[in-house]
Amino acid sequence: MLAGAGVRSGQVWGACDADGAKVVRDRVTVPDFFATLATLMGIDSALEVMSPVGRPIAVSDNGTPVEGLLM
Repeated sequence: MLAGAGVRSGQVWGACDADGAKVVRDRVTVPDFFATLATLMGIDSALEVMSPVGRPIAVSDNGTPVEGLLM
């Protein structure tokens, strides 16, 4: 569940089959979810930051923001 911060209210995103086992509409991957959160916070979802030990960490790992959730 997402609320506030530019998320359009009162909506349901996606659908699954009757058993809840498979996504049948509007699948959102973890990278897409992170890209959406980054966009809502005003962070470039393609950004890569360096950890204190010099390891690159991708903000969304090539995810795409779910535009339908944004205001």
